[in-house]
Amino acid sequence: GLPISGFNRYPVLLNFSMAFDGHINSQLIKNFEIFLFIYKSRQVDKLFEKAIKKAQSSDKANDENSINDLENKFNQMPIEQVRDHFKHLIEKKNPSGEIWMTEKDFEIFLKRSFGGQTKLSKPKINVGSRGKFALVKLFHNFYFKTLNHPYNETRETDKVFNLLKDAFETSIFNNVRKDNFKPTNSKYLWD
Repeated sequence: GLPISGFNRYPVLLNFSMAFDGHINSQLIKNFEIFLFIYKSRQVDKLFEKAIKKAQSSDKANDENSINDLENKFNQMPIEQVRDHFKHLIEKKNPSGEIWMTEKDFEIFLKRSFGGQTKLSKPKINVGSRGKFALVKLFHNFYFKTLNHPYNETRETDKVFNLLKDAFETSIFNNVRKDNFKPTNSKYLWD
């Protein structure tokens, strides 16, 4: 073993070595150094995890703040109410059991359709095999919500109908006629 003199890098081992007549086994030191390396690596991993979680929560808070600070250029409805109405697109699944859209695409949808940031590319939406008229119903419900408020100055469906047709990266709504812009074509429950 190694003599204790000159070996004070590891005070824990130093105390432990007293039980072995003042000598420390070199294998014990090697194992302890490996243990310390693993322990420090795990501590660094934990620090990285905390930093990543903090950065992600900060990014999410910044995204939410940027959406909440977004001015609704489509109508006068506060953007928080717009977000609340359409949040089902990220909280619920389409009739085929798949998510409607990612949070990132949802944010793009709000910025592009309501914030007037039309240079953004259209967000993707997963309509599935039976989701077309469920989305028509969601947009018609939005139109209906604006009827009794000063948000819809003209009271015409054209503006919201065209919003639906232009909102997403899909051509599925191209053949929807204005007379089909009604909530009764789908039994999908949004609320």
